[in-house]
Amino acid sequence: MRFAVFGATIALTSGFAWQLYHVLSVIQMTPIQGIFLVLSTIAFGWVAFGSVSAMAGGLILATSPGLCPRLPAAGPLQSRLALLFPVYHEDPASISGNIEAMARELARLGAARQIEVFILSDSRTEAAAFQEQRTFALLTQRLAPICHVYYRRRPQNVGRKAGNIAEWVAHHGGGYEYFVVLDADSLMTGELLLRLASAMDRAPRSGLIQTVPRLVGGHTLFQRLQQFAAGVYGPAISCGVAAWQGTRGNYWGHNAIIRTRAFAATAGLPDLSGRAPFGGSIMSHDFVEAALMQRAGWVVSMAPLESGSYEGSPPTIVEHVIRDRRWAQGNLQHLAVVARQSG
Repeated sequence: MRFAVFGATIALTSGFAWQLYHVLSVIQMTPIQGIFLVLSTIAFGWVAFGSVSAMAGGLILATSPGLCPRLPAAGPLQSRLALLFPVYHEDPASISGNIEAMARELARLGAARQIEVFILSDSRTEAAAFQEQRTFALLTQRLAPICHVYYRRRPQNVGRKAGNIAEWVAHHGGGYEYFVVLDADSLMTGELLLRLASAMDRAPRSGLIQTVPRLVGGHTLFQRLQQFAAGVYGPAISCGVAAWQGTRGNYWGHNAIIRTRAFAATAGLPDLSGRAPFGGSIMSHDFVEAALMQRAGWVVSMAPLESGSYEGSPPTIVEHVIRDRRWAQGNLQHLAVVARQSG
């Protein structure tokens, strides 16, 4: 599958570059046209790769859906599981509601006592901290008969989100076989959490399983368009990606279950030398963490068609672009990571 997807992408991109070259060089290609040819070919290659991957996923769903990975049925929770909610100036009431919904469903499934919740705040202002402390103290009281909820605010947000998770792993990770990272706008059903844990129990070399969150909760037109588009072609894209990635998948930083000892032993991140956008803390840390786990022999896979994993989306195109700019900077840092690992 990997050979077919990459081979088709190379063939399409080569054909595009050949045709565009002939269009631009009718008389004589100028330096500006040469730059346009190179940049256009790169952009086309990226679009072609996504399209071919989605076509492969659609073909699998239409002809052989059994080839798309699925999780086993939920079994009894055999190990302790931590739910981590990194927080950075998000609405504490919304986070509190998500946590309570998950905890009460887990209680109905008889698994809440083996699961503990950690709210890991990196919020910088005292006003935000006060609001968080008040809201999460009430949540802790309400959920005391069901499960334990802990709130911690770091005095310095060293390493941003990746540093926040790393600090929890160093101080508390030894008490939990697995942990699940959820963003402030993330939500997962209790049934899916138990199925993920069962899948990890049955595969001792499985280091991480990434779910594909469904976009929900949109109020603006932009959010609703995003939700509609993801609902229409999302399954084909995710199934195609899962098919060619196999056991060497990716991690998107949230809505994934992680084997704690595998992460602790392999996924430590360096600070990159130099100035931004290449230096400093690694921003797209999740991709790097997945690669480091794979290099150490752990399986990183995707559960593309499982229901019960949800997240929000930016309300406007401006906020969407701001997020993409942050991701783009993180992707530029990957060049420095590759150079460092191969050096």
